[in-house]
Amino acid sequence: MQGFFLLPGRSSTVEQRDSAVSGAATGGGPLTIRDPQLSSEVPGGGGFIFSKKKSIVFLMLEHLSSPKKRMRILCISDIHGNFPALNAVHERESGNWDLVLNAGDSLVYAPFANQTLNWLKQSQAISIRGNTDRKVIRLLKDKPFNKPSHPEKRIMYTHTAANLTPENQQYLLGLKKCRQLKLLGWKIGLYHGSPADPEEFLFADTPDSRLAELAASSKEHIILCGHSHTPFHRLVGGVHFINPGSVGRMFDGSPKASYAMVHLQPDQINIYFHRIPYPVEEVTQAILDAKLPKIYTQMYSVGRKLN
Repeated sequence: MQGFFLLPGRSSTVEQRDSAVSGAATGGGPLTIRDPQLSSEVPGGGGFIFSKKKSIVFLMLEHLSSPKKRMRILCISDIHGNFPALNAVHERESGNWDLVLNAGDSLVYAPFANQTLNWLKQSQAISIRGNTDRKVIRLLKDKPFNKPSHPEKRIMYTHTAANLTPENQQYLLGLKKCRQLKLLGWKIGLYHGSPADPEEFLFADTPDSRLAELAASSKEHIILCGHSHTPFHRLVGGVHFINPGSVGRMFDGSPKASYAMVHLQPDQINIYFHRIPYPVEEVTQAILDAKLPKIYTQMYSVGRKLN
């Protein structure tokens, strides 16, 4: 399969590793895309222009890309306070990355908020806030939020906010809703939902026309997103849309942690999706110890959203 790229001469490979990732997530298996300017087959299509995103924080990281000619990026999202799962990723990939990009929803549902934020700080991860993080921030600012309205969900937010250390409160309050950076000539956008809306869900089967809208309004070569808890790579309109899935709360029937490794060179991008096990019992026991709703122990055990 061939596809169009924004910059000439670049190539791309996508692979799934470890346990199975859905065929849609990787285009049906290993995908190799080469010599983009010669391709007449463009994944996607459409030509709608969507409104420009509002608040962008420009983060130039050229000091990381020079004199390096290759970068290994650990891409994570939707940790949801699940430090045992995050630690499993750390142990699996320790020493194998140059940079960590985190697409938000770092907190809420598993009761390891401080351990999670401590890891992100110690790893010097570039992180943004997601919708669960935003609601915790509202609580820290003594502001109300309407959703979720069910008590068994709301308590997961209030418990998180009440247990954050002062240092981690300040860290959370400082997170932006999106970031932009440039590495080895690649322009990368970090968003929770999409460039247009932090709560928009992008999936492996999102219509090409919608991704084409987002690509047309973007100046980026790579858009890294989360929120849908669905690992996928799509190339539409010359833009790579990458979702690493959820480290801490997958909904596909497997509790295994999901993440991606992106290897960048000036003329090539390689994307590897991973699913790895972690000690789920540490999470379920911590939920019980904290006297949080037992339904979450079931959800973590089976890898499903039950409420």
